Amino acid sequence: MSIILNFKSKAFYFFLSLLGICCLLPFLLLSNYAYPQADDYYYAIRDGQFNFWSTQADFYLNWSGRFFSTAILQLNPLITKSFEDYKFYSLGIILAFAGSLTFLIYQVLRPHLSRAACFGLTSLLLALYLLQLPSTAESLFWLTGFLGYTLPNLLFFWVLFFLYKLVYTSQQKIKIAYATAAALTGGLIVGANEMALLYLMATLLFILISSWINQSANRNYFLAVFAFCLLVSLAVVLAPGNFSRMASHPQAKQPVWSVVYAGILSVVTFYRFGGLLLLASLVYVFAFGEKIKAALGQSGLFKVSLPLLLLYVVGTVYLMNFLFVWATGERPTPRLQNVIYFFLLLAWFYTLQVLIIRKGSWFMVSRWPVFLKAAVSVLLLLAFLDLNNNISTAYLDLISGKAAQYNNELSARDLTMATSSCVKCKTPPLSAVPASLHFLDLQVSENGEGSWVNNDYAKFWGKETVELVQPNPQVKDNYTTLTEMGKKWRDQLLH
Repeated sequence: MSIILNFKSKAFYFFLSLLGICCLLPFLLLSNYAYPQADDYYYAIRDGQFNFWSTQADFYLNWSGRFFSTAILQLNPLITKSFEDYKFYSLGIILAFAGSLTFLIYQVLRPHLSRAACFGLTSLLLALYLLQLPSTAESLFWLTGFLGYTLPNLLFFWVLFFLYKLVYTSQQKIKIAYATAAALTGGLIVGANEMALLYLMATLLFILISSWINQSANRNYFLAVFAFCLLVSLAVVLAPGNFSRMASHPQAKQPVWSVVYAGILSVVTFYRFGGLLLLASLVYVFAFGEKIKAALGQSGLFKVSLPLLLLYVVGTVYLMNFLFVWATGERPTPRLQNVIYFFLLLAWFYTLQVLIIRKGSWFMVSRWPVFLKAAVSVLLLLAFLDLNNNISTAYLDLISGKAAQYNNELSARDLTMATSSCVKCKTPPLSAVPASLHFLDLQVSENGEGSWVNNDYAKFWGKETVELVQPNPQVKDNYTTLTEMGKKWRDQLLH
């Protein structure tokens, strides 16, 4: 309990670091069982048949302006049927994401905070990210998903790093180099997906306006970065393929519905994620807020207008929801909710630190009773130990053997497709569906027609059709999985 109560001790920072490692570990282990699914097969066909530039032109004109997502999928190991390499891509994106976050925080805070405090804060943010991701499968284990949506989030850390170094560098040539790096990296983010485009441009605009209000000597560099990314954004948004794609959604472009529904979804976003973030905010105030205030309170990093900051955070969340509703008439899919949550997580704690600096009287932790600090820590720990969260699910998918079984059955299916002479092929369903890994699989055909997933999979293996003989089982809740594990272990011990 002394560790929990002493929020500024090395022991508490070690506790946070250990918590972060425990949250990250199951996803690192699960990457060994990541397996191709859904669009991975289609893009392997596309990039195996057509050259790079013709693919870029075709997608830009007929499907999407996401030039970076189109280009990066050339790395798809299925192009050469390198199934074993797939898991290394998943492992790489998880390590790169965690490493980039660690590097950014270490570069910004290490001159002012201890190494233990930097790793403690990194672990807290990483744990919160993994705990509340709407879809771990689409963010970490599905190649098309993590290259298109998680990679640009990772690159955003580097944009922030380059802009930070630009501010704290005195030599003009080096400033230009950092501004160029930020602009080019931002251009890749813009070309990845529209949600990332929105939060990047909103962030760059917020930085630009704040620098102009503060008469910063670096405002012209920020203007150049913003202008470059804006030009790339226009090229992405105005791509003919975007309008062709929107035409396939009959509910798209309804002004009243889009405005109202986006507002409802924004409220739901804050409600859905805000509870745990509020709880973690109390720990942040105790453990980091005052230290960062003392070290960087006079820094330009936090000299921003509060109304402008709130408009930036709330407005960006609203616009990201509005964009998808306008384009499709529906709520954002889980992979896009992943992007919204990523932005909200970073913006939330930045806003909190600004409030700690600007409204210090609200955060007089010395006046807070000891039992409140203990209660906050215990409640946060219980939230991480909840049976139904992403972390528990990941561990159960590993320990129950569902992840290994899932991987083995998909591997066996592909081996059958590679060696079988069948033309209209039928395959048994999966016997285990791990929620952490599974996004979208083959389906039973309806009215003699297979789903697009079936059709792409069949084409990949040179078959006329491939379909399941019966549907895959439903994803089991964690309580059911735990109960079945207990019964299985009991039977093994008794027999």
